[in-house]
Amino acid sequence: MQGSPFTTAAPLLSLVSLLLEKLNSLKYKEVMPCGLQSALEELEEKIKEIRHFVPDAETQAFGSEYARLWLKALKEAVYDADDVLDDYAIAGGMVSVQPETLSSTSMVRPRFSSPLSRTSQIEFEHEMGMRIKSINSRLQKISKEKAELHLTPTDDHFSTTGSSFQTSSLVNLEIANSVVELQCKKLLKLIAITGIGGIGKTTLAKVTFNDQFIAANFHMKIWVCVSKYFNQIKILKEVIEHAGGDPRDGDCKEQLAQILSSLIKDKKFFLVLDDVWTTEVWDELLRGALQGAAVGSMVLIMTRLESVARQVGASHLHPSMRMTGFEGFYLLCKMVFRDGEEQQWGAMQDVGVKIAKRCKGIPLAIKMIGGVLRCKGKNVREWEEILEDQVWSTSIFPEDEENVLKALYLSYRDLPSSIKQCFLYLSLFPEDYAFARPSVVQYWAAEGFLKPEGTLTMEQIGDKFFDELTGRGLLQPELSAIEGALCKMHDIVRSLCQYLAEGECLFGGMPRLKGRSGKLRRLSMVDCDFPIDLHLLKREQRLRKLLICRNPYGGMVLRQDVIEALGYLRVLDISEEQPHFITKLRHLRYLNVSGTPIGALPDSIGDMKSLEFLLLMNCENVTSLPDGITQLRNLRCLRMNERTNIDQMPRESADCISEFFMGLLWTSGRELCENWGLY
Repeated sequence: MQGSPFTTAAPLLSLVSLLLEKLNSLKYKEVMPCGLQSALEELEEKIKEIRHFVPDAETQAFGSEYARLWLKALKEAVYDADDVLDDYAIAGGMVSVQPETLSSTSMVRPRFSSPLSRTSQIEFEHEMGMRIKSINSRLQKISKEKAELHLTPTDDHFSTTGSSFQTSSLVNLEIANSVVELQCKKLLKLIAITGIGGIGKTTLAKVTFNDQFIAANFHMKIWVCVSKYFNQIKILKEVIEHAGGDPRDGDCKEQLAQILSSLIKDKKFFLVLDDVWTTEVWDELLRGALQGAAVGSMVLIMTRLESVARQVGASHLHPSMRMTGFEGFYLLCKMVFRDGEEQQWGAMQDVGVKIAKRCKGIPLAIKMIGGVLRCKGKNVREWEEILEDQVWSTSIFPEDEENVLKALYLSYRDLPSSIKQCFLYLSLFPEDYAFARPSVVQYWAAEGFLKPEGTLTMEQIGDKFFDELTGRGLLQPELSAIEGALCKMHDIVRSLCQYLAEGECLFGGMPRLKGRSGKLRRLSMVDCDFPIDLHLLKREQRLRKLLICRNPYGGMVLRQDVIEALGYLRVLDISEEQPHFITKLRHLRYLNVSGTPIGALPDSIGDMKSLEFLLLMNCENVTSLPDGITQLRNLRCLRMNERTNIDQMPRESADCISEFFMGLLWTSGRELCENWGLY
């Protein structure tokens, strides 16, 4: 997909709401220069005025480039204002203490106690005032331009909760049974399931993969998601790992192929290759390495391209069939109506069949529309509104996927604004990534997407958001020890997610950074195919999140000059690299150095007053926690495991340390204190 017209239709209202909350909190500061106070008041007034025009602008962005640019300018101004307020809070010693984390003790600093000298404080507040005035000038221009769009003010209130639901299976059981039957006959070596995206290929393959016959008749089962742009080394390592080997024993393609050959020699395996786009993964990578397997071994390929299935030599092709209008209507009703409400189906049949046909009989599209209808009234009028929505008449999506993408967009558009930004955040992760609920909620909290509501904590709100995305089918539950703890995202849903987040969130390597404006907010680089260009990275000075994982080219990335350039980072998630100079990141809320060779945390970590989440999993060289860690008044989570052998505690009184660690969330504070004899 090309550049998205919805890039700025990201959830502006939620960003605006968070900014207004910060502005409101500044009203409680006792002393503030008049110039700065008036600038902040003007900022609040302008934001409150403009926000009422955002919903209409987002609607117009569908067909108006000017509306899209207007929203983009507004979003950049809101982000920049948020950065200024954070600078002011941090430099002024006003980082708020989380009430859930600490009780009132002598360890708590006053909310507003500036560490700056009087002269420095005056200079700093003058600078803040000038930056706010500059943003106000931009907002004034934005406000004037809204007249040219003829925007209509609307109520910008959206509920942050919705009606979650469980979706029914999309499996065409007839096809599933035929696949199992063919396996039972042991006549096939390689078979393929073909069909357009969203038709149910992967769901069908999972039923086959989990069939009791497969477990009973094959020595090993292996599932690998290939994707359109895959890395040969990564694919080989995944297959080796699932086959019970150690992928670290080989470095190059030839070595890994030999390891795989020895693992499957004379073994009968069942291999699933999901989301295959070319013949390369089979013809050039896996076919040779798997030749020594036992007779009866099988490969099941899922591909959208029938030509690929034929070229790899699949003996049997199973094209996934579209649903008829009545089958689609049945699926809609099973999702929307509860048991016992079957008598209401009849009145909805005509419009329901038309909706299913509008979705072209694609199960994923029908499921997404079902998610929208579940949250609306069970009457013909509201169903007809979905049927007649202008989205269906647009032609902005690729032709081969436009129907399912239109349905997905309707599902996204129906989300509350606060959940939209949480959804778009998931565009930063690899295809087929297993989202762990606690980790996802931590990311959202660190980014400021969550806020307590009534008696509900941020973590509980995050759980509700996660449930909403799962219930609507935007996330798909995976088997796990705890129900609902792991989810994956369908590749088409991920494509739309990245499409909508373009310009703000980027998943990819260095080539995709070239030619950008330096206004990227979040960057994820996993399994990079190119060396990391530090010059390009330093140019992205407005980054709020940086994720670097499995950098095969090595080399030090987080040098001092890079850290200084990325001073607005809120989330830093790295692996394999020794982190340096991290205490300079005063805005940082989330720091994950799990698996790095870090030897010790610096005592100056206490200067990172904004830090809320600190992850030290598998940090085998870390044996002590610095004294400064008890100065992290906002710390909510300190996560370690058995491979992080902490045997030395900070030099504070036992009571203070016990109170500090017992107050942390998502960490067994009691266990830490017991290990150190403090409880």
